[in-house]
Amino acid sequence: MNHKLFGAAAWLAIPLLTCLLLGNAQSHGQDKKSDSKASSEKKVDDGKKATTKKPKREKPRGRLPAYFGSVVSEKQRDEIYEIQAGYQEDLDKLIAQVVELKAERDSAVEAVLSEEQLEEVQKLRDEARAKLKKKISDSASEKTTEAKASKSSDN
Repeated sequence: MNHKLFGAAAWLAIPLLTCLLLGNAQSHGQDKKSDSKASSEKKVDDGKKATTKKPKREKPRGRLPAYFGSVVSEKQRDEIYEIQAGYQEDLDKLIAQVVELKAERDSAVEAVLSEEQLEEVQKLRDEARAKLKKKISDSASEKTTEAKASKSSDN
């Protein structure tokens, strides 16, 4: 396959998969909670992720597409869950393939850099991670402070 054609196909597939994932994650007007993933991921000490299979449910369930919850009957809801379950394995495989391709691409891109450049990139990544952690931490503590202030003003 031509590299340009493959690159274009990959760039088109990524937004499509993202939309599918985000569409699955929406829960406007839903009564039931979702468990759309067939496996849960646990971090392993070496930084890789391990997957563990959850037992299959007798009755499939998931999340309905946006705005479906208040419109469909219970029978239709069950049919939609069956359809979603039928596609989930293929979607999981495609997502894994995209993750693998991105890792291969990133390795190829990093191979272009010298050792010094790689060290500098890693330093910049670490700094960005530290800033993000600080921002998240500050945001969480700000929310906690606001919640405490709100509680005390209610009393």
